[in-house]
Amino acid sequence: MPITSAHRQRDDLCPGLLRPFPAEDGAIVRLRLPGGEAPVALLAELMEIARRGAGFLQLTSRGNLQLRGLPDPLPDALVDAVMATGLIPSPAHERVRNILVSPLSGWWPRNAPDAPPAVADVREIVTELDRLICADPVLAGLPGRFLFAVDDGRGDMLDEPFDVLYRALDATTGEVRLAGQGNVFPVGAANAAGALAAVARAFQHHRAVANPAPWHLHELSSDDQDALLRNVTDTGSDTPLDRGPRAAGRRPEPGAVGPHAVIGLPLGRITPAGLAELAAVTDTVILTPWRSVVVPDGAGRLDDLASFATSPASGWAKVSACTGAPGCLRGAHDTEAVARELVGAIDAGALTLTEPVHLVACDRHCGATAQQRHLLLTSDSAADAIALLR
Repeated sequence: MPITSAHRQRDDLCPGLLRPFPAEDGAIVRLRLPGGEAPVALLAELMEIARRGAGFLQLTSRGNLQLRGLPDPLPDALVDAVMATGLIPSPAHERVRNILVSPLSGWWPRNAPDAPPAVADVREIVTELDRLICADPVLAGLPGRFLFAVDDGRGDMLDEPFDVLYRALDATTGEVRLAGQGNVFPVGAANAAGALAAVARAFQHHRAVANPAPWHLHELSSDDQDALLRNVTDTGSDTPLDRGPRAAGRRPEPGAVGPHAVIGLPLGRITPAGLAELAAVTDTVILTPWRSVVVPDGAGRLDDLASFATSPASGWAKVSACTGAPGCLRGAHDTEAVARELVGAIDAGALTLTEPVHLVACDRHCGATAQQRHLLLTSDSAADAIALLR
């Protein structure tokens, strides 16, 4: 049964720096990088902070970076160190800057030779949207799981759990889509960021009078969405649009994509060893919502990135997992240990998966994506998991 606002009996617990989440293994801090571009030097700064906790950087299914196992409460010096990175431009808005973008936008036109092409570089839209969010006190109250997405035309964002999405149709026009009811309206590219912010603002005004207050746009009725859209004007385009669904494009798989490389992160983590490999290959990576990063101009250096999944056939390109026990209070099983055994079986040729699988230890299915099969573990036995997968 889908969760709606009527079923929720708790506050939004999405963590940030100024409001970390207390897990079994220590405090969790989640940091937003709208658009996903991350200098390796910044990752090195964060890794030094992460050494005070679990000792790795974790990439979430929304393309955010997470530090866990930190001291609880957070020491002032640790908070100051994160603030010094510049990742919190507006403390009031730190948890609501959730903006996904086609990771290869502006870098390469296709995710695969037969995939739909990009039609525009949309990264400036992300920059402007982030500026508008941080400048608007109303948007500071958005739920921490409200998700913006910006698609450059290749369709790789359409399967993400967005609340509101802009998709480029060509270099100057596009469409805004709302989750749930299929509402879509035309928008000129120059007005795209403003339209996305206006939808979020109208949603906040609706939440202010709703009881219970919804967390996501898909929780609104068709009438409520239509009323919300009446408050969104000046779209800059009058092109008629089809309200029906659009086919999602393919996400890039690990390996070479043109001159660039896509590498999968085992368990979604960048370890100190992996960071050293990245530093030897590139100055910048682009984070994706698929537990992978793009390494610009890295296609010829895949052999130098041994800590990562560099091929779609790699076990770590097929298997991911929630934190599970013992790090999560709700986790009934050790998902990470089972994941490592499954990956070993795949890499040894003893197990073949036709689709990626995400292991979870409770019915919340944390970290699962729309592209993955979700396997709820019934024990800590990899053999039991393999039996369910076959």
